[in-house]
Amino acid sequence: MIATWLPGYVDNGTPIRSVYDSFAEAITSATPSTAQETVALYYYSASVAGWRKIAPLLKKWRSNRPTRKVKAYIGTDHGLTDPAALLEMQAAGVELFLLSSYEGIYHPKVIVWRHAKGGRAWIGSHNLSLAALEKNVEFGACLPYTIAPLPLDNWCSFIEGASQPASDALLKSYQNEREVFARKQAASPKFVWSKRKKPKTQLAPVAPAAKSGTLVMEITNRETGAGGKQIQPPIASVGPFFGLSAAQGSKMISAKLKGSPVPHDLTLTRMANSTARLHIAELDYIHRPCFMIFEKVGKGFEYEIVTQQDAPVRYQQLDSLKLQQTRVGSRRWNII
Repeated sequence: MIATWLPGYVDNGTPIRSVYDSFAEAITSATPSTAQETVALYYYSASVAGWRKIAPLLKKWRSNRPTRKVKAYIGTDHGLTDPAALLEMQAAGVELFLLSSYEGIYHPKVIVWRHAKGGRAWIGSHNLSLAALEKNVEFGACLPYTIAPLPLDNWCSFIEGASQPASDALLKSYQNEREVFARKQAASPKFVWSKRKKPKTQLAPVAPAAKSGTLVMEITNRETGAGGKQIQPPIASVGPFFGLSAAQGSKMISAKLKGSPVPHDLTLTRMANSTARLHIAELDYIHRPCFMIFEKVGKGFEYEIVTQQDAPVRYQQLDSLKLQQTRVGSRRWNII
């Protein structure tokens, strides 16, 4: 058994090989087989954006092959897992389980692929989040095997015994309790060390902060909705940018997170109190303040989330733009 080392980080704008790259390479080149194959995901936490990153790989791998299954054993500790991600997994045909009977914290970040010739296990520091899969400083390894090691089998059996199938009642229970927790945490700013400003290495020339014609909007600590997923685009922007006329109460728009292959329908609603509402799943538990950038792409929209933690240089660029405020103390925004 020879391990493949999988460092994950971004160096001068270039992503270095990660667990996601290795898994994608293996799963897309898999040879068809009539034997049963299983991909099992074991994660401390999962986000909508993280799931949507790997979902297309798994969908293609499973297409027209009933002997291929995907199972997911997802944790709920600290309320980091987004219930919306769990619902999307279920809708995609994943056999979903929630950890419920164990001591300590359920903290793994593991993918196990079992097939006719043995299997592989990807083990790393990454959660099932977009930042972890694309740009965080993470580390992992891929361990191939022809016969499953006993410690791996024992561990997987323990996880299975400590889990429950994700029934509607179980998911609703977690969602309700998490919403209560999220409301208590919504006003708490996330810690970012003041010295965390830019990489030590010299950066390549930075592109403009935002393209002409894009909507830049600051997202503050106090957003509406559990976990801050429901945001309020400035009412002055919904007409000229999103095309929601004064006569319309709501409008369905097609939008996707930048880099995601799949757009989703979002409902933009004009409220009676002269505000607008939009639900962005990927904002769940994102560090704030942050910036959202909306760009018109064809008949739809593409959006990007920029945080000081994940992209300090880009964040500073956006923070220095001349942005307007609807009133003193409100969020800053502008159509560039």
